[in-house]
Amino acid sequence: MSGSQDGIETRPREETAEHRESKEALQENIIPAKSEADAFPKVNDMSSTQVAILLLGLGLSLFLFAIDETIVATSVATIGSELGTKGSLTWITTSYLLTTTVVLPIIGRIAAEMPVVPIELFTSWRWRNVAIMTAMRTLTFFHLFGITFYLVMFLQVMSFSQVVSSVLIVPYLLLASISSVSTTYIMPYCKGEMRLRALFVMPLGILITGLALLSTLDETSSLGRIVGYTLLVGLGFGSATQTSMVIPQLGLPTKYLSTTTALLGTAPVLGGTLGVAILGTAINNIYRHTLSSTPYASVLVDLNPNSVVETLSQLVKTSSEYQAVVSAYVTAWQKGCWVLVGVAALELVMCLGLKAVTFDEGLEEKEETPSAPLAV
Repeated sequence: MSGSQDGIETRPREETAEHRESKEALQENIIPAKSEADAFPKVNDMSSTQVAILLLGLGLSLFLFAIDETIVATSVATIGSELGTKGSLTWITTSYLLTTTVVLPIIGRIAAEMPVVPIELFTSWRWRNVAIMTAMRTLTFFHLFGITFYLVMFLQVMSFSQVVSSVLIVPYLLLASISSVSTTYIMPYCKGEMRLRALFVMPLGILITGLALLSTLDETSSLGRIVGYTLLVGLGFGSATQTSMVIPQLGLPTKYLSTTTALLGTAPVLGGTLGVAILGTAINNIYRHTLSSTPYASVLVDLNPNSVVETLSQLVKTSSEYQAVVSAYVTAWQKGCWVLVGVAALELVMCLGLKAVTFDEGLEEKEETPSAPLAV
């Protein structure tokens, strides 16, 4: 009995020691992981001040990214004139944007060790938000680059200086940044398909209205109309910049997040490439066609729309040739704005296919993960 009792007493002690060592080993692996996770708090765990600072940072980054484009857009005519490359300015800008478009997803692939574009995210109806938002994000920044690049030139045609033309773009970009921050703040409350779609439909309606009003601008438009219409466009454009980045990533498997982020980060540059190229082609062709049909086409030496500012500087402001050039470019600008209206209408149709998302998806799964090894 005593041996039996000794055996009974000894065996639980050996199992208890092994179990204790196993628990200590698991805790050594788990505790550092928790401490690393705690170093990066989730948005739900942040204070209102921390969230406000985070959103303000996102808005400022968008503002700086957008305003950087005005530097080139404002001086592009002068640069082309000095270098003698006026006919290639659009393609120089496009080549830069295309290079950036190629590099970004490659970096995302290296970081995630995943395919550059996971095909299953675009072939499964379950992840349709990824495909829809990638396309919409591309078209959204189609407007930003297109307007920033060509509105500055249009304002110079309307006799505004390079400095004033750049300053007039700032309110549009600033309101776009404010709109982006505000929409990101209210986004978690848009639960359900109808509210989620409304989050895109209403700003797109504002954007379409603003672009349609921009198409009415001409050489007689007042400064108030110019600023007011661009503010309306900025309000509609900014609302989709951050939401189109966040919504497609909700509910995705962790292994796809970094690659999807890189893909979504590429979309603005691709959209900018398409915006500058397509809108530029439309404006250039319409300008040439309109000007060539006037009786002053044979008098004007240069019909290149990229050098329209230089052409006007060589003409007398009260001359018929000067008015013909201005009128031709205004016509091209107005029809170019309707190209942007069509793109925004396409976005409006696409957002109707969005599925509802939950903004706390994946939290319960992450909370249960540490407890699984301890139960083994």
